[in-house]
Amino acid sequence: MINKETTGMSDARKFKFISPGIFLKEIDNSQLPAAQTEVGPVIIGRAQKGPAMRPYTVESFSDFVNVFGEPVAGGSGGDYFRQGNIAGPTYGAYAAQAYLDAAVGPITYVRMLGEQHPDKTTGGEAGWTTTLDFEGGQTAPQESLAYQANGGAYGLFVLPSSSVASASVGSGSLAAIWYMDSGSTVNLSGNARFDLQLGISSAPVAASGSAILLQSDSTLNFTAEILDSLGGVAHKTSFNFDRNSDKYIRKVFNTNPTLTNSTITDTSVLKKGESTYWLGETFDSYLFEKLNTTSGTHFGIILGIGSGSGLQTAAGGNAPAWQERQFSFQSAESGWIFSQDLGTSPTNYDATQMTKLFKFIARDAGEHAHRFKISIEDIKASTNDFDKYGTFSVVIRKASDSDVKPVIVERFSQCNLNPSSPSYVKKKIGDRYVEWDYEDARMREYGEYINQSEIIRIDMNPDIGGADERLLPFGGFGPIRPFGVTLISGSGGAVAGESGIIPIAGNSGVSTIAMDSYAGRHYSFVVGSGSIAGTFAAGTSGFTGRGNGGGFGDKAQSGFASSVAGSGDYPFTGSVFFPAPLTRLSASDHGSASPKDAYFGLQTNLWSSARSSTAYDDGYTDYLRGIPNADSPTGVAKDTISGAPDGLEYSWIFTLDDIVVPSGKTNDAYWFSGSRNGHRMDGATTAGDSVTSASYSAVLDSGFDKFTIPLYGGSDGFNIKDKDPFADYRLTPSGTSATVKNSAVYNTVKKSIDSLKDPEFVEMNMVALPGVVNENLTGHAINVCEERGDALAVIDLRGVYQPFTENANDFKSRVTATSLDGAVTALRDRSINSSYGCAYYPWVQIQDTITGQSLWAPPSVAAVGTLASSERKSEVWFAPAGFNRGGLTDGSAGLPVTAVTEKLSSKDRDKLYGANINPIASFPSEGIVVFGQKTLQVTPSALDRINVRRLMIFIKKEVSRIAASILFDQNVSVTWQRFTGQVEPLLSSVKVRLGLTDFKVILDETTTTPDLIDRNILYAKIFLKPARAIEFIAIDFNITRTGAAFED
Repeated sequence: MINKETTGMSDARKFKFISPGIFLKEIDNSQLPAAQTEVGPVIIGRAQKGPAMRPYTVESFSDFVNVFGEPVAGGSGGDYFRQGNIAGPTYGAYAAQAYLDAAVGPITYVRMLGEQHPDKTTGGEAGWTTTLDFEGGQTAPQESLAYQANGGAYGLFVLPSSSVASASVGSGSLAAIWYMDSGSTVNLSGNARFDLQLGISSAPVAASGSAILLQSDSTLNFTAEILDSLGGVAHKTSFNFDRNSDKYIRKVFNTNPTLTNSTITDTSVLKKGESTYWLGETFDSYLFEKLNTTSGTHFGIILGIGSGSGLQTAAGGNAPAWQERQFSFQSAESGWIFSQDLGTSPTNYDATQMTKLFKFIARDAGEHAHRFKISIEDIKASTNDFDKYGTFSVVIRKASDSDVKPVIVERFSQCNLNPSSPSYVKKKIGDRYVEWDYEDARMREYGEYINQSEIIRIDMNPDIGGADERLLPFGGFGPIRPFGVTLISGSGGAVAGESGIIPIAGNSGVSTIAMDSYAGRHYSFVVGSGSIAGTFAAGTSGFTGRGNGGGFGDKAQSGFASSVAGSGDYPFTGSVFFPAPLTRLSASDHGSASPKDAYFGLQTNLWSSARSSTAYDDGYTDYLRGIPNADSPTGVAKDTISGAPDGLEYSWIFTLDDIVVPSGKTNDAYWFSGSRNGHRMDGATTAGDSVTSASYSAVLDSGFDKFTIPLYGGSDGFNIKDKDPFADYRLTPSGTSATVKNSAVYNTVKKSIDSLKDPEFVEMNMVALPGVVNENLTGHAINVCEERGDALAVIDLRGVYQPFTENANDFKSRVTATSLDGAVTALRDRSINSSYGCAYYPWVQIQDTITGQSLWAPPSVAAVGTLASSERKSEVWFAPAGFNRGGLTDGSAGLPVTAVTEKLSSKDRDKLYGANINPIASFPSEGIVVFGQKTLQVTPSALDRINVRRLMIFIKKEVSRIAASILFDQNVSVTWQRFTGQVEPLLSSVKVRLGLTDFKVILDETTTTPDLIDRNILYAKIFLKPARAIEFIAIDFNITRTGAAFED
């Protein structure tokens, strides 16, 4: 008999000798030691996606693209509001590509997103808003200036057509949102609704304005007008919601917020009116679902959305308006996932009272997380009386996939809710996250379990520990939205000053909640004509004042009533809802070949009348944007453990407890909200007609065991009116010096630099902030490198070139607006004297290797690439300059460099080098070359050259590693010899490879004295003679007589 032990223990005492036998053990001593971790630069910049505001290391450019996305050249067109900020170049991403091209080591990237300081002052907000010249509390402007008082978010609400004999127009939805800057407004133009009950002629009445119900044509085409500050029509167009039409709303209106920024946009070349507004969200699919058609004649009305003080917080204070997206970057989250009903009385079922189990939070902050959705599937009840915990799987999918062809990004199978199990969902996914401690200026990590998911972390209900073991994830809450409203024309309203708006509570299946004393103000994001200047004279229907909270008529208090050409009032009632992502109603919807493979809950497909489309709705992300909320610590509405924030509701609440399997159709199922308690959306009132009426496991046994939920509420924290959110002009707020409190842009960059202060948190040998030229910030980067003593800051200088993201000038004007002499003088005035920084001149033109597009990039991009390629070609201590290692035309930059913004003469190069600025020269034959390698140290020494500074950084890091290996060992001569025995071969190797001309290491009783030993100190001295680079070559050519001897 042979027993085998595989513990790897060599001591015979570890064997268990009881009965005789042969005991064998395998010891693997052939394992290769772990490779020494390479150290590379930290690059700070923007990226399309990825970890935000924390250092993250990647080994290759393919890894970088996978984590952070491809570099963006900027300057291209598109639907910026939906696509995100692709207007300006991502210089940091190009610098990362340039360095990684040399394959000499990893880079650590800090992706910046907008973050305001906790103690921000006015002007220090992150994010964006529209301009508004007339604020609440001020004296109302004169009627002739009414349009100049506008600004904010204005929505088109669409309602179904109705009989002319009926005052009710049914139920509709918000269909589109325009964001208007001061001096502009949007009106509808068309035929007004008429009412035979008033005896008014049935002939159409032409009208235009806001807060007035106007008809579309028979194919759902409306006409809108963008008005200028004097009330003139700047832009008039018909539009619809057919994305295949030339009149599709997103094709005929401006969707680029940067066009409203006159600092960076030449408004003289724009279409009339484009510079004062942009079209934001449009909700085609939800609109079609509410109307149950994509065409037909319907009614439209434009109303303000949460303007001014028309919306109040729970405490009665003013809440942010819809357009006030001035908050820091946010991580997208799911709604809470809740359990099944374990009760036996379906009549009393309330989904909001089920046990909340957990929610998911995107690990990477920003809007990119909206491109994922999460499915809970393979939900199984336990059949084991000794282990009552059931199982389920968590699947992260691309939002653009379909249930027919799911695209799975990550899967976590066989999870459970047992904290003692290795399959506990919290352990399998992970819950760790980092937060910045502003007081101590450092990152702090929280959470119990290491993150196994790259995309999400889990937030468990802290009170779930003692919950019933049978609990399973059975449903989830949809995105948060404002309450819908009932629109009532005529005199009188819910609350004085809010005539015509009555919030609809509980429209998503939640039981009706009592209105408090703020009724129409507290719960409604919709405000009336008092918030939009209209086309009617003062005193007729009150469309002229901005009227914070003044209802639908500051003048006449007439609600939605509108006088048109003396025709009288046109009363109506109707309800409108804020949009929600679509949900699956039938298991056979959207092309499911096998209904039992269908995912209930969220659907991201386009709406179609037969619910058969599998095409992705590219407007899906419009439903996911965060909603401003003054009661939230972050300024954004969040789903809390106690429910939706005050004044808001869940857009839908899905649960498998509401699944219905019709009699005789065991292979199909339907979701009717309220099926379990008998309050179904389709009007049925029989309690308990859901599959789970008998037992919660019945629906699972039927094969309907999966559902999907969205991630929503992510935000980049950027001002979307900027092509580059970190443009230099944003770092000079109101002509004052930027600080962390008065500028979110400044705070973001400084925090990114501060995150690098601790060498034990981030290893690096270089720092670059491509495109950042603010003197305080670049100076701070140099100071951090000097304090650490192990990195070189490659900085860009102000006054070298003005990119198109800074102003609206043409290329020639942007080049000539700066000067070499000005850059030299500005740097000298800074009085920098540090070998831990370097700078280059001028900007270079590079070519995007993926798209082929050319763009102008700051010189730090080329410098970072050159430093890497120089190391690859030779060693880190060779000068990264000259024709051998600095030839940018020859590929030394790691990216194709095709031009410079300024060709330098010999005299220009002398001026630059005299000021410690490294020239990037252009020669007729050799091409573009880095022609200098000075640091910013003014004091003459070996360290005023980059190659020597990099040599010292390298040696110090290597010696530090050697020293770490003897830390806490005995302070005796044997240990000293171990240290010198490793350091001397290292330095000898550097000497052989031409980094040093000589060196000496001293570690004995003369350095580590008895006194130092008693204080637990080892002290050594290392003397170095760095090899110097040849920068100047002087040669005498001596011409002699024919008979002269050269020896003479």
